[in-house]
Amino acid sequence: MSQKNRKSYERIIIDLSCSKISFKIKAQIHNDMLAIDEIYNLKGTILFPATILPEKGATVVSRITRGPFQNRTIFGRVIKTNVDSKIIYLNHFETLTDDFEKNIILRKCEGCELGTLNAEVFKKEVKSKCLIIERIDSTFLLSPNRWNKQHHSKRLQKNTYYYEGISANFYDEVLRYNYAFNSNIIEHRLDNGRMIQYEIPINGDNIDKYLAKGNRYNISYQRIKQIKDRIKLDNSNNIHVYIDGSVIDNGSENIKSIFGITIYDDKERLIDKYFSTIEQWLTSTKAETMAFFVALLLINEDKNFIIYTDSSNVIKNYELLTNKWLSTTTRDILKFDKNNALWFNIKEILDSFTQQLDVIKVKSHSNNKLHNKLDEEIRGWYDMEDRLANTLVIYNTEQYKFPIMWNDHIIEMNLRRFIRLLTRTQGLEKFLNLNRNWRYRLLDVKWEIVFSYINKQLIGETTYKTDKFICKQKRMKIQRLIKEIPTIEQMKKSSYEIYQNFKCVFCYKKKEDFYHVWTCRHNRKILKQIIKRMIDKLIRLLKEYGATVDENKILTDINIFDIFFPKFRKDKFNFIDLIKGIFPKQLYDYIEKLEVIGKKNIVNLGTELLQYVMDETKQHIWLLRCEKLKIIEKHHGITEKDKKKSDSNVGKEKQEDILQRPINLFRRYEDLEGVKEYILFGKEILDFTVVVNRVGKI
Repeated sequence: MSQKNRKSYERIIIDLSCSKISFKIKAQIHNDMLAIDEIYNLKGTILFPATILPEKGATVVSRITRGPFQNRTIFGRVIKTNVDSKIIYLNHFETLTDDFEKNIILRKCEGCELGTLNAEVFKKEVKSKCLIIERIDSTFLLSPNRWNKQHHSKRLQKNTYYYEGISANFYDEVLRYNYAFNSNIIEHRLDNGRMIQYEIPINGDNIDKYLAKGNRYNISYQRIKQIKDRIKLDNSNNIHVYIDGSVIDNGSENIKSIFGITIYDDKERLIDKYFSTIEQWLTSTKAETMAFFVALLLINEDKNFIIYTDSSNVIKNYELLTNKWLSTTTRDILKFDKNNALWFNIKEILDSFTQQLDVIKVKSHSNNKLHNKLDEEIRGWYDMEDRLANTLVIYNTEQYKFPIMWNDHIIEMNLRRFIRLLTRTQGLEKFLNLNRNWRYRLLDVKWEIVFSYINKQLIGETTYKTDKFICKQKRMKIQRLIKEIPTIEQMKKSSYEIYQNFKCVFCYKKKEDFYHVWTCRHNRKILKQIIKRMIDKLIRLLKEYGATVDENKILTDINIFDIFFPKFRKDKFNFIDLIKGIFPKQLYDYIEKLEVIGKKNIVNLGTELLQYVMDETKQHIWLLRCEKLKIIEKHHGITEKDKKKSDSNVGKEKQEDILQRPINLFRRYEDLEGVKEYILFGKEILDFTVVVNRVGKI
């Protein structure tokens, strides 16, 4: 696409495609193609023998068919082919990536045990430091279309190449199964005698069914297998299993969650223990549920198991799933508040049990010494958390064969609540991306308190009742939040001909927009008095909620905060934001340091403070302004009927206002960041704005 090659590029597009926009390939060209490489996931790919494109430089994969390194998978580049003798000469390439990586990096081998001898013997015919000689029918192209040139475009450096979308392990398995198929190794005949033997049901190991191996070095999978074998070899008939889990640094990027299991025999002798970390949807409830799930995987049919847990959630769901009088449907489990995908696995395991299983509730931090010991060990593992592996779970049961996912995350909460979560977060992102809210994309706001204040209800009022006063209050709060109160400038939008020459009802000099209503020189003293009364109110509320209060120190600290500054400033908080119903996170953090116990109490305190500001500004500024406007309108003979008439002409000023509205080119909140933070770090949905703001500032 450089300027030099632009004409050539455009000519090629015209020759190959139907449209410059879609780049759809012409039908006649499409039909002449040997194969099309569009899929990067190569599972199910047909192997193409090197005979279909025996060009020099083509990248191939082969399986050594003879010698001490028989059946080893190798990669190479074609040097020479002999079709008559069905032999191909390859320049050996060594892999620089692991077998299970999605992409492969190959580098020309400078000589190894596989091909050094061949290179010496055939040095007169072929020049290579490491030469592989193999049969053509056991050598296959990595791709029929890509990587078949001497120097393809994915060259990293001299003699080093990059191949995307494939793994060495995949080709190793494909070649092995291809050889088995061609050799008829997997051909199998069943006669009547063998079919009778298969009538006995074969129960697979639950560990293989419900745990992913991940890769050949997966520690957790191997460890659970080993523990199950130890339990099986133990002489005790009764096995006592203690489970627990916890979370630290909840709601931050440093969140960690560990669950643990300790297994004892009849005489309280330790058989083994297992500790693991978890990822996504991190809560103490999930940690304890994971511990219960792994404990079920360890159960042997010839022994009685007693599981001890302090999780009421585990006990409640276990009793529900094992109740003989209730049938638990898919819909019932999807309504579980947390970890419903995991509970589908647990239900299927419980349904398959034939032996006795007892699940006993242990009181948290009680006198049960073995459970307390497990709790202490879990806390000790947080300092060595990097030594633990994740337990990789497979979600694929008969009842829940296709788990519901969002952005590659399995949804592990009540489905309706998750949908509500998505819609609310989308709505919040759209609201924050409005031009009128550009300041709050740069400043840290405690939105939880803002929406609690807007939804504030009367004492004793329920969600299902409608009250005219509350509806009016909410409407006024939203009007303030979006700066749509009926100021003169706002009323010009609907009745421009009536109000085009009107100015502020108090000073008669400046345009009366949202900010001028509160900062007009006529209201400056009133606003300062309201700020003073609001600070007194804050101190009273702190005392009511049990904070440690030193009034002199609080007054000194508060004077530093931008939020108590009366004049409007674009780049900082000020008292106008409190009037709008905005609560800064700076003030929230300060209240939290004053030892107000419980997050809910801080939210309630902030809500009452915002309500007080609204009531004071309404009584002492807004209502007086409305009375003054009524007198002016009466003086000019303006009636309600006049206000409802539509403008006959759109004034120039109104036209300019419409045409000059800025386009929002700066969308800070996208991709439902709040939901991602909630899943990965357990954060509150509204806290994502703080994270995005801080990243933006850096």
